[in-house]
Amino acid sequence: LETRTLPSGGSRNLDSTTTGWVRTIDRRQLVASLPAGTRLRLDVAVGDFATADLPIGRVWGSGDVTFGALRGIEVGRTRSLEQDPRFGIQLLVDIALRALSPGINDPTTAVTVVRHLERPLMTVLTGEPRSTIVRADRERMVVMPNDPDKGDYVVMTMRPIVLAARDEPPVLLAVADVLGRLRLGLLDRELDERVRHLDAEAEVIRDMAADLHEWDRDEIRKRLEGLGLAEEADEHSAGG
Repeated sequence: LETRTLPSGGSRNLDSTTTGWVRTIDRRQLVASLPAGTRLRLDVAVGDFATADLPIGRVWGSGDVTFGALRGIEVGRTRSLEQDPRFGIQLLVDIALRALSPGINDPTTAVTVVRHLERPLMTVLTGEPRSTIVRADRERMVVMPNDPDKGDYVVMTMRPIVLAARDEPPVLLAVADVLGRLRLGLLDRELDERVRHLDAEAEVIRDMAADLHEWDRDEIRKRLEGLGLAEEADEHSAGG
């Protein structure tokens, strides 16, 4: 959709004039600051890093567009929690990964972190989807193709922990429990189409369990099936 909306030629780079983290993006203010007849593909999202004199997007149209003339994009030295749920989630994931590192080997802390990740993930998964296209009028438009979708949040949260916990059945079981509760929450809210993101991660856990001791492997698989996860993953994946 985004590529069909943008013209095929006559574009130029939009270079950043500062270096730092993209802290906030006000989409309406950004599109309103474009000159008439201008279309912008913004290739950074909140939480990404911008580097001075390197491109952060492409511009179509005859108007003179520079990063300094745009409004609605804040770049700073540190990330912000205001519009950046990835940042808060990443802080928790980093704690879990440190706890699972060979030098620390503290799976109990990792399990606690997994439990705390349930709430922010539910907030993301049940939130309204954000459009990747924002228009001021027929000719002024911003396309943001790199905004993370709900599946991205699930993968960036659970996948690193699952991979680091391949030899820690209690952590894998905790992740399975959280995925199962999130799944029930989505089904209760009639958000069935979003369940596939959780089912995909359940399949990763089941694959990880294949190398564990038989008792642990069977316990994890029984837990997944009891939560309604692995048994329906293929059905939801086939549904798109």
